[in-house]
Amino acid sequence: MPNTPPTRLSRIKFTAEPFDLAEVKVLGGPLKAAQDADAKYLLELNPDCFLNPYRRANGLEPKAPFYGGWESRYNGYAGEILGHYLSAISAAYAVTGDKRFKQKVDYMVDEIALCQAQRTDGAILCDPGQARAWEAVSRGEISVDNPIINGCVTWYRVHKVVQGLLDAEAHAGNPKAREVNVRYGDWACNLTKNLSESDWQTMLEAEFGGANDG
Repeated sequence: MPNTPPTRLSRIKFTAEPFDLAEVKVLGGPLKAAQDADAKYLLELNPDCFLNPYRRANGLEPKAPFYGGWESRYNGYAGEILGHYLSAISAAYAVTGDKRFKQKVDYMVDEIALCQAQRTDGAILCDPGQARAWEAVSRGEISVDNPIINGCVTWYRVHKVVQGLLDAEAHAGNPKAREVNVRYGDWACNLTKNLSESDWQTMLEAEFGGANDG
């Protein structure tokens, strides 16, 4: 058998590598002012408000009222911001070293894990109707009203939570985040393992955001 020639990609020599957020410090000027303003705002936000729909959907009493906007729309949009906020405070901890961000990250991961533990399948739900909607997806019963699937679920929201947990581990050193994410990934694999190619194409008519990045 003739030798297989190397692909073009295999011949590329990379001269740049990614660096950790903690390796860069902003010391002054408008960028530092912007960073300080961001940090102040992130610290003012209450994690329990973002956790509200997740606790409600899993039979737990909310600890704080939900925020307005999409967070108040309990029909497929509530719970949108939790993953983004977890990513933001994880990154903020890495670049500032402020332990208040670390405390928020650890608290949110613990709360997400608690919500996940209320179920046996590893799902992380933020609407009581989502369980039925995802179960229908697993049977190939898929109705799309972009970006919503079966009335109240979206893959891009799944990705937001996954990314938040990835960032909590990578930037804030939280080991539990990986455990929660692995269970969440197992749920997604089990949910979709019997879908046909046609089912997938129907489902992908709905916005899925960065889910393919994972």
